[in-house]
Amino acid sequence: MTIEKGSSDIWVDHCTFYKSYDGVIDVKTPVNDSNITISWCEFLPASEDNVFFDEMMNAMKANPDNYPYYKHLLEEGMTDQQIYNYAYGQKKTHLLGQSDDDSSAKNIKLTLANNYYKNSMDRMPRLRYGTAHVYNCIMDAQDLREMRLDIEKTNPELAKKIVSNGASSNCGAHMLLENCYMSGITNALISGNGSSPAGYINAFNTIYMMDGAKQELKVALNTDKEGEVALVQDKDEFKKDLPYTGYTLYAASELDTKVKPYTGAGKLTLTTLQWEKTSYNEAKQEHTEHVWNDGEVQKEATCTEEGSKLYTCIVCGDTKTEVIPAAGHNYSTEWTIDKEATTTEEGSKSHHCTVCGDKADITVIPKLENTQPGDNDNKQVITTNAGFR
Repeated sequence: MTIEKGSSDIWVDHCTFYKSYDGVIDVKTPVNDSNITISWCEFLPASEDNVFFDEMMNAMKANPDNYPYYKHLLEEGMTDQQIYNYAYGQKKTHLLGQSDDDSSAKNIKLTLANNYYKNSMDRMPRLRYGTAHVYNCIMDAQDLREMRLDIEKTNPELAKKIVSNGASSNCGAHMLLENCYMSGITNALISGNGSSPAGYINAFNTIYMMDGAKQELKVALNTDKEGEVALVQDKDEFKKDLPYTGYTLYAASELDTKVKPYTGAGKLTLTTLQWEKTSYNEAKQEHTEHVWNDGEVQKEATCTEEGSKLYTCIVCGDTKTEVIPAAGHNYSTEWTIDKEATTTEEGSKSHHCTVCGDKADITVIPKLENTQPGDNDNKQVITTNAGFR
């Protein structure tokens, strides 16, 4: 996705993005102020459930002669699994500003809030000239790091193509990260990139992890342009120029539970009034009659206990709970033998509830009559000279 040619006041929210050929969301060639917010989105590798990605990789694996680059990687000593890992991650995520020569990028004003980046190699974001505020974001590339280290054992030069850059400020841009979590990224916080001159960048209350261990996060110069020095952004100076206040910050250590589960598509439910709005923060709209949805069972009713069902108004979001009456027993008309009678003990039978197994009409089954021969019937009389025995 590219936001360009003067587009402004753009909000991208609760979307899920998978691997793309180039940048996932880029901002280029602004005319006037390009105010962009990307929030509560997830940027994931490969494809949804890896279905398309696996199909693509399996096709190349089955017919490497039809795919010259795949065959080349095999000839370089990589295994099929290493090639799969090599192609797995997202190469580039956000490019803000088309080139070092296009100073119109100074009009870019971007907010990245509450986003989850999984196995992206670069540009979270890469900014030229403009301003970017990044907060409550997770940037986790530890899996990619482990894949790269594995490929290094086979071919160090190919492994270098799995780059590892985090946030990058260039051409005098201004970027501040707050309360973020960064993991497995070699160049996590960089001023300048390649031939691009340095920009101002800094991070506060941010956790930086590498191979499971916490590391010190520092701004690093990453440009080959001569005479450049790393430019460190002043937090207070940056924040006083923000066009908004009162945004919510979470502890970086809690982003895995406070942010990650709620990023991406399908995580947000809006009422009719909410998604039809064109302006926000006004007084709450009231309506006179609720429109209830079909309800969701909170507790199933049993034969003897009541249940409950929660209904939500699709207009305003209010809820109500209704009781689901106990169903009562449903006894079978057929007898069930609970205990067989014997010649020495009575048995029992009853009608069972077909739902819960409760018993009713418990009835005694009399002991069975003894129809076996008695002890005397088996005795033999033997006559001898001595008499009876």
